Amino acid sequence: MYGQLIPVGGGPPLPLLEQRLVLGRAPDCDLRIAGKTVSGRHCELEMIDGYWWVKDLGSHNGTGVNGKRCTHKQVAPNDVLWVAKQRFRVSYIIPGQIEADEDLAADLLAEEAEPSKSKPAPLRKPTPQKPAQAGVQRPSRDITPTPRPQHTQVLGRLVPCGGGDPIPLLREDLLIGRKNSCDIQLRFANVSSQHCRLFLEGGYWIVEDLNSRNGTKVDGMRVHRKALAPATVFSIANHRYSIEYTPTGLEPLPEEDPFAQSLLAKAGLEKQVNAALPPDWADDDERPLRTPRKSLDD
Repeated sequence: MYGQLIPVGGGPPLPLLEQRLVLGRAPDCDLRIAGKTVSGRHCELEMIDGYWWVKDLGSHNGTGVNGKRCTHKQVAPNDVLWVAKQRFRVSYIIPGQIEADEDLAADLLAEEAEPSKSKPAPLRKPTPQKPAQAGVQRPSRDITPTPRPQHTQVLGRLVPCGGGDPIPLLREDLLIGRKNSCDIQLRFANVSSQHCRLFLEGGYWIVEDLNSRNGTKVDGMRVHRKALAPATVFSIANHRYSIEYTPTGLEPLPEEDPFAQSLLAKAGLEKQVNAALPPDWADDDERPLRTPRKSLDD
């Protein structure tokens, strides 16, 4: 178990049995939460690097942490999660605390199993019946740690330039758009349903536009595909984000071919210009015949 949700208003706690859970009113949700204000698929809880993160799934009445509405946010131990009007205290232990507790329990068990003569005389207590305290220095022992589940690796993050919670990049290929099925959902009217892709290639993040209506821009220029250096600012429609990550590639950042697209294509005007041009006649015989002009004598 990875923790539990304790209802603030009272009631039995909800155990968190998986590292990724969907909360809502629908029967197929991992954790069903009753209430008219709760959407069918309201929000998602996912454990990342030992911490729970909550992501709103386009709910009608919203998701919040400690009274503040959010779309994607880290939930620390004992934070209060709001699912519409339902409130839950998130109870779990971060990995560092788990390791300290396991080491303490293992040492206490080992001390009980060993004979008392194995302990050095100067470290003996005058009252051996008194339980050992956490601050007492214990001899180091070679104890094999208990296997723990592997957590999702954060490969970078998008930081909104206008303020807001950073968006973690959790996979090497991410779909960005307005649809609920997108890996990163941006609920803005000017963002296309499937707007662009972000994917790792050669240790660098690449952005690729998916023929969106309002385009994807890097440094103010509309692009179809572009490599992003760390701290590069790029726009999805008119929403600007700075990408933060550490490149892992041995090769330098790939440069865009300056001759791959014309300036009109980069500005999104090539289609309009070409549409105004007449057909390109391949053969003179295919050209339309002109009516000969008549002279004054005729």
